[in-house]
Formats: sequence, structure tokens, C-alpha cells
Amino acid sequence: MGGKFNFYKLILIVVTAFFIPLSIFINFVLADGGLVTQNPETLQWSLQKMNKQLCVINYENGFENMLLSIYVNDLQGEKAVWIFPVPAKPDKIAVDITKSFPVFHGRDIKRIAKDAINIAFCIR
Repeated sequence: MGGKFNFYKLILIVVTAFFIPLSIFINFVLADGGLVTQNPETLQWSLQKMNKQLCVINYENGFENMLLSIYVNDLQGEKAVWIFPVPAKPDKIAVDITKSFPVFHGRDIKRIAKDAINIAFCIR
């Protein structure tokens, strides 16, 4: 019994000794994704800082359509990959790359309400 315990303890120590240093050097990508670029000199991949991210999500009839746009002022490297989690099987995913992001606009509902109240209570 003691031999098996020592063997499993040794395996645990080896695995822990391997994964702890590895986890320090891994770049993490969060739920909204991350841009990873390759340094052409060292061929290493690293997480790129983004300046802005815009996303529009439409969920209808069990399908999610997501339009995602990122802005980077100082792109590092010549190759880049956008990594983001998708909660579906690969055969249920379609990816399309576009050159532009639509401009969405609307009306300021607070201003419209204030104007309507001012007009309603305006004494002439």
C-alpha cells in the first residue's frame, strides 16, 4: 500500500512541477477573446493589447449571430490570430471576415422625454 501511495505522490509532484511554471508563461484569453501576434524575429506568440472592442450579438431561434470588431493602434508582428470561445460544436459554426463594422445609432430617449414634458407644461 505504501509503494502505491508514494508512486501517486511522485506523479502528483512531477505534474505539479511541470504545470506551475508552464502556467506562468501562458497568455490567458478571456471570454471575449484575445488577439495573439507572432514576433517575426523570435517566432514567439504573445497576447496583443487592444485599444477598443465592439460587439453586437443577436440571439434568435436558438442561433447566435455575433459581429465583433477590435481596434489595435500598435499591432506587434506580421501574423495575428483572434482566439475566442464559441459555445457550439465546430460543425455548427460559420465565420466570416468583413472589412467594416456597421454604425448603429438611435435617439436619446431622455432628451425626447424632457422635450415632451417641456412642451406639455409650457404655458403660453
